[in-house]
Amino acid sequence: MVDTGKMNEIKTYIADTEMITSLGAGVGVNLKALSEGRSGVVSCDDPRLAQRKIMLGKIPESAYVGLWERYGYYLTRAEVLTVACIDRIFSGNILIPEKTGFILATAKGNIDTLEGRCGSEDNLFVPEENDPVFMTNMASRIASRFGFSSSSVHIISNACISGVPPSWQPNV
Repeated sequence: MVDTGKMNEIKTYIADTEMITSLGAGVGVNLKALSEGRSGVVSCDDPRLAQRKIMLGKIPESAYVGLWERYGYYLTRAEVLTVACIDRIFSGNILIPEKTGFILATAKGNIDTLEGRCGSEDNLFVPEENDPVFMTNMASRIASRFGFSSSSVHIISNACISGVPPSWQPNV
């Protein structure tokens, strides 16, 4: 047993939460949809994602267009969703205290930036150091937009397995 003592205690406050999912934008919208028995999981037949139909939760393209128009086309899909969530929380009118941290929790990050770039066995894709495919770069790009210092950026990456069970179902 390790005695961590009080020196390692950090006061943590969660001020707010926000989400954009295949069910809609906002925690309340998503909770209401779930309580009504709705699911954001749909059958998808997109050869860019898989060679056969798969079940997934997909945010409609129309949602991205509006967000890119508002926040900038230079952002990736994951970045524009994250920026929109943070903007909803802060309402654009909040000063961020110096000791405030930015935690980016994501299962996939900027996975869409890999499309068409994976290469082959003979020609492997090797991203540059500042490539947005790296979660550290993604988090830094988002954090700097809101004035977070680079030392306050933290990433939690939990490899998502929610897509595995539907892939086991034959004849989807």
